[in-house]
Order: sequence, then C-alpha cells, then structure tokens
Amino acid sequence: MAPLPPDDAGYAIVLGKVIAHLREREGLTQARLADLVAVPQSRLSRIEAGTMPDALTLSRIAAALGVSVDRLHALTSQGLTRMRSTAAQATGRSSGPDWGALLALVGVTALAGLAVFVVATLFEEEENNR
Repeated sequence: MAPLPPDDAGYAIVLGKVIAHLREREGLTQARLADLVAVPQSRLSRIEAGTMPDALTLSRIAAALGVSVDRLHALTSQGLTRMRSTAAQATGRSSGPDWGALLALVGVTALAGLAVFVVATLFEEEENNR
C-alpha cells in the first residue's frame, strides 16, 4: 500500500476533489461509493470535502474507482502544484503557498471551488491529450 503524503491541507482538499470527479465520471453516487468502500456516506462526504483518508480507505476508494493509489496521488500532486501556483500569485508570494493568506483573501468556499476547477482542467487536458 502506498504511503500517505505529508500532512498538507491543500493536498487533502485537492485529493477530495479528484475522488469526487472520478466518482461522478463513473456515474456513482456518494452512497454507492461509500457502500463499495465499506465506509459511512458521511465519511466519504468529509473525504471529498478535504479530510485526508487513512491508507486503507484510500486504497479501497482507488480500487472502487478503477485507478491505482499512485494515480490518485499523481493527479492530486498535479492539482496541488497548480493550487500552489495560484496561491502564490494571489498572495503575491513567490516562495510557495500561504494557505492562511489565501483563505483570508478568498475564503474556504472559494478555495474549494478553485480546487474543483483545477481538478476539472486536469481531467479535461488528459482527455484532450488522448
């Protein structure tokens, strides 16, 4: 089982959006995916909202979505790189994200919306490159 990444709130937010995007692409409801993964729907909802799952749950989610944990990590890392770039630009910092400053600037809802946008563009680019 692949190790979990370092504790990073931005990583968990993007991972949740990657999972939600893949779930929707597969035509699964949260309730159905939760059943497949053997977790309560409320837990899956929290994961999609940005709570980091444990390694076993992440492995089960990946299997249910037909991807590897490594693929989830790769997509999340790509999305996080874009999020960090956006955070640096929005806060005027060149040395990486300042999540606190970005949250103060746009709020948690806007940050989650940005994560949704970043993930959607990743998948759109992937489809265009096929």
